[in-house]
Amino acid sequence: MTGVSYAEITIGKQEIGVWLQLNLRELKFARQFDRNSDLLITEPEVQAGTRQFEPQLLEQFRIFGNGEEGQGRLVEVTFNPQRGELRCHLIYTFARPLEDVIFRVTLHSLTDSGHWDLARMRYDGLEEQRYFNLETPEGRVELRRGPRSYFRLAGRSAIYALREFVSTPETPAFLLALLLIEKTWEGLGFVVALFCFGQAVAFSFDSWRGPFLSVRFVQSAVPLSVAYVAAENVFIREVRYRGMIAAFLGFIYGLSYSDLARSIGYPKKGMVLSLLSFQSGLLVAVGLWSVLVFLALSHLKRIPLSRQVLWLFSIGLIGLGVGRFVQVTF
Repeated sequence: MTGVSYAEITIGKQEIGVWLQLNLRELKFARQFDRNSDLLITEPEVQAGTRQFEPQLLEQFRIFGNGEEGQGRLVEVTFNPQRGELRCHLIYTFARPLEDVIFRVTLHSLTDSGHWDLARMRYDGLEEQRYFNLETPEGRVELRRGPRSYFRLAGRSAIYALREFVSTPETPAFLLALLLIEKTWEGLGFVVALFCFGQAVAFSFDSWRGPFLSVRFVQSAVPLSVAYVAAENVFIREVRYRGMIAAFLGFIYGLSYSDLARSIGYPKKGMVLSLLSFQSGLLVAVGLWSVLVFLALSHLKRIPLSRQVLWLFSIGLIGLGVGRFVQVTF
């Protein structure tokens, strides 16, 4: 039978209080409390054995703050013999004000491998629900009480956006298809600016108000946008309204990135900063990639048969868009 314990955790400035409720009968060393061997464990016996129990409990419920391990101590123990409930009050102190806290809970070592610890954490007027078990013994809480923690949040969000831009082929491929026929820096700036505008508007609105188009539709529309723009390059002799197309399809990409940001979770504190940093990372990635693509294409257009090479690029992008559409839709 899988055991369950409950923890009420309050995170202060330099101190963390934990009220941990366990079932004494599930502990592997429960018999050590039965000092008179009458098979009945009373509250006086529990109180007498508290100091023997303390090191084992503190070893399996460890808390780290700002890279420092908290100095834990068992302050109080109460026991309900009828229910077998053991309630322990633990206090962890730290030398510096807390910004980031890591909980490492391995109570399954004291009970059974399937043991779960359900924790409710309170800090700065907020409340979180967490759980710890054999598969997830560790959890981090970012308090964001100082400038350094907000800088880390902003940097991490921007880097995540850059990583996603590089690791997924649709956005780079779409921008490549857009820029294959652009001849001037003015045209580059106009098209990329409208794409970023549409993307930013959709990302902001969708992140703030919630999704208004189905995720499945957006996931299918993104690769089709690559195929569509590349097909324009091949089959339409004079492409018009490329800026409007860039803005409209940028709107679709904004919804896609909003869903991605939503899937990794918004922090309760610093949500606006996280979203702005994520969007800024995307804009930097789009700008750098567009400039590099345009420079490469400018050199490519100077060589013989460049038109045929660009045509082959577009055919390849059509194949990529259709292939990805089939992959994500069916």
